[in-house]
Amino acid sequence: MNGKLYEIPISEAMTTKLVIADKNSTITECAKTMTTNIVNSLIIVEDDNNNNNNNNNLVGIITSTDFATFFLRTISVLRL
Repeated sequence: MNGKLYEIPISEAMTTKLVIADKNSTITECAKTMTTNIVNSLIIVEDDNNNNNNNNNLVGIITSTDFATFFLRTISVLRL
């Protein structure tokens, strides 16, 4: 890693441990997966049923911030 900090490729800093969940997973399942794997985000995929290669299509990402926001919105609704 020689050179200026702003010239270092992002591949030097990124993680390659990708943890995925299916788009039909529940919030509880995703929270358990994130906790078990000690990650702050999950890649959300759906099966590509039209392809025999067992490929998954990226459909989104869920982060710990998304969970916190959802939680705060949910409890504020429950208090009304």
